[in-house]
Amino acid sequence: MRVFVPSKGLLAALLLLLAAGCNFPGAAPSASPAPGGSATPAVAQPAATPTPAGPALLPHALYFFSEHSGNQQVWRLERDGVSQQQVTREVGEVLAFDVSRVDGSVAFIVDNQLYIVDADGNNRRLMVDNGAADAQAADYFFTQRISDPLFSPDGRYLAFAFNGLWIVDLSTNQAINLLENQTDEDGEIYYAPLAWAPNSQQMLLSLGGAEASTLAFMDPGAEQLVIEVENGAGLVCCQAAWVLDSSSVLVASPYLGLIEPGLWRYDARTGAASRLLESQADGLFQFAGWPLQLADGSLQYFFASAAEVPEGDAPLYMVHSAADGVGGRIQLRGDAFSNIGEVLWAEDGSLALVVQRRPDGVAGGSVLAAFSDGRQLQLLLDAAHQLHWGP
Repeated sequence: MRVFVPSKGLLAALLLLLAAGCNFPGAAPSASPAPGGSATPAVAQPAATPTPAGPALLPHALYFFSEHSGNQQVWRLERDGVSQQQVTREVGEVLAFDVSRVDGSVAFIVDNQLYIVDADGNNRRLMVDNGAADAQAADYFFTQRISDPLFSPDGRYLAFAFNGLWIVDLSTNQAINLLENQTDEDGEIYYAPLAWAPNSQQMLLSLGGAEASTLAFMDPGAEQLVIEVENGAGLVCCQAAWVLDSSSVLVASPYLGLIEPGLWRYDARTGAASRLLESQADGLFQFAGWPLQLADGSLQYFFASAAEVPEGDAPLYMVHSAADGVGGRIQLRGDAFSNIGEVLWAEDGSLALVVQRRPDGVAGGSVLAAFSDGRQLQLLLDAAHQLHWGP
């Protein structure tokens, strides 16, 4: 297990950064922007006129990737489930994005540059610029590529990966480089933000390398800044979700092969693993995906069991269970979902948006609204992926 222990100075700076009401050390309204960023916003781009929304079908507006305009851009589907608006209008393809749950701002990456726009697509401003980097260089992915923008739930910070982990204080545009990618006896290790905790202070990180990938917690209140989760196989996959009190993360895998199927809970302070669903029980293989813990501690996820190894991905059913993943497990819908690419739950578990992968292997697919009360499936989008809730 690799553990990163920061210097006392860095840990003190991080604690100040994430403390309530505090900015980056020494930050001021006129401070320098994030590395390579621009202190002056770029000229705003025109935005489509929003269509008046009808009765609400969704709990929030839905942001997603679509190629309706010719290349991959960020779009928004209003709560009525019908009205759509294009948010980004870049010449190049947008490669990654995230949405602030506070005001709907969108952070996105295009041409190895990180931008933020307002919810309507206007007020486009450059935050980080590494567009001059050579994408064909041997070290591009490891040291030059900007990726994985991620707003904190309270909207105060933006994390991203750029030769390690950075966090920007959005009130000042100042940034701090918390972790640098490393090279050690195990090879190269890169860090990327995966999910902020609901408390906007801890973070789940993705750690990658040539041989395997795993998860780690960044917790400035713990003895060690970053600690990997327990993983006997050296690979932790595939869907992760924080619980509401930020004490742990649920990780599920519906796949069998190099990756082991099952459902786990990882303690955010120690990385300790608790297995909720074994890969096999009573002679049956168990597959679980896309977990959600509700306010009462119970779980919802997608599940299937099979006596034999399925050909391809196992068709999964939407289920509800006690907090242990087993007790009181009931099936919420009668239909099974095949070729699931993504699932985005409503926070209360009342529905899940399911992306069904296309057979040609192209990213994205049809988006279905699956209600946990058993109502008929509803097709929302013909082709979309990377689903994010807005405010």
